[in-house]
Amino acid sequence: MKPKVDFCFKELMDDDEVRRGFIAAVLNLPPEKIEKTILLPTHLRKEHAEDKLGILDVRALLKGNVQIDIEMQVIAFAYKTEPV
Repeated sequence: MKPKVDFCFKELMDDDEVRRGFIAAVLNLPPEKIEKTILLPTHLRKEHAEDKLGILDVRALLKGNVQIDIEMQVIAFAYKTEPV
């Protein structure tokens, strides 16, 4: 399964070492600069009746009380099936 698949990405981010490495790579930091990450709930609370439900792939808390929200987005692509 490719890591761009939503389920696979979320499962990978459950692993602390993978999550630290991914965040370090995206933020262009050495992994040792990210001492700790804590997974937070991914459902965003609706504050108003007209608000949309929001579910993030990953929410993490870093040292210094810095919160980051991570969403994997892929561009839609056309595909063709081969005749059986």
